[in-house]
Amino acid sequence: MAWLLTNEDIRQTLNMSGCLAALEAAYRQRAEGVAVGSTSRTETLVPTAKDGVVYELSSMEGAVPALGVMALRVNSNHLARRVVNGSERELRLPDAPGGRHVGLILLFSLQELRLLAILQDRFISVMRVGATSALAARCLARPEAACVGVLGAGRQARAQLLGLAEVFALTEARVYSPTAERRRAFAAEMSAELGLPVRPVDEPRQALRAADIVAAATNSLQPAFAAEWVEPGQHLGAIQSPEAPPAIYQRADVVVVNARAGYGRGAAGRYDSSADWQRYPTLDEVLSGKAPGRTAPGQVTFFMNAGIGLQFAAVGATALAAARAAGLGRELSDELFLQTWHT
Repeated sequence: MAWLLTNEDIRQTLNMSGCLAALEAAYRQRAEGVAVGSTSRTETLVPTAKDGVVYELSSMEGAVPALGVMALRVNSNHLARRVVNGSERELRLPDAPGGRHVGLILLFSLQELRLLAILQDRFISVMRVGATSALAARCLARPEAACVGVLGAGRQARAQLLGLAEVFALTEARVYSPTAERRRAFAAEMSAELGLPVRPVDEPRQALRAADIVAAATNSLQPAFAAEWVEPGQHLGAIQSPEAPPAIYQRADVVVVNARAGYGRGAAGRYDSSADWQRYPTLDEVLSGKAPGRTAPGQVTFFMNAGIGLQFAAVGATALAAARAAGLGRELSDELFLQTWHT
């Protein structure tokens, strides 16, 4: 049987500690040359009749043999660029029936070939990004890090803070978002959830000032911070290249990337960084000790967390196991997906 899991099924059982454990195992297998999924997201764009809107099909894939799974993550989107509070942003429009989005993860068995599960991707996607950033911060930030500056106030920013709180004994966080109502709501929600003071600030530089860790998690197509704001000893992370100023690659003493391939190549290519990512060590190399992380307290460190497919295999398999143990999801007959012909 294959399993169908909704975001609500997954949300009830998948936690940050489980994501951290699954991803660390996957990255260590990648360092051994076993886990695969370092290639970038593939994007194909199609014009639409709507002015300024394009159709995008994007996909990522990766395998974690220790978990016996291969994952294919696919999204069917309408994309538009809009100026929000003076900043150009890329928006995925809720144009599917009912004002919704389409995002799925297909999990396949490496041994039996069959489809193991169809998972809605929203909750898994943000959790795997937050957990990956936290793994990188564990290697690159100072061990005593206690104050976090967050740039962004959406789901990705929430997962960044959840992941960091799992790894560090945080005592304070500050959040900046261009929309005052969003940053205030984020601060109130995360203060209650994490039991630590999260304070909204009026300028992005205030989020960076005296922070041990800075987490950028925006959909901005312009830099979310300036390299000259960075202070000695800070660790910074970004989840897409436009929100990181090109100068950060020179300002940082240690730069680590998720994959050396530029993110978003193919028809769209919107996420390629001006930096040559081929120059830098990858997270799996740092986690496994093949490349150094932070070696001195005063160093500035930076992690470019552009996503890779093996994250969906690792977290997807974890989510499937947890949901099945809890009796959540729906069974789908294998006969729906098996055929006698090889195509």
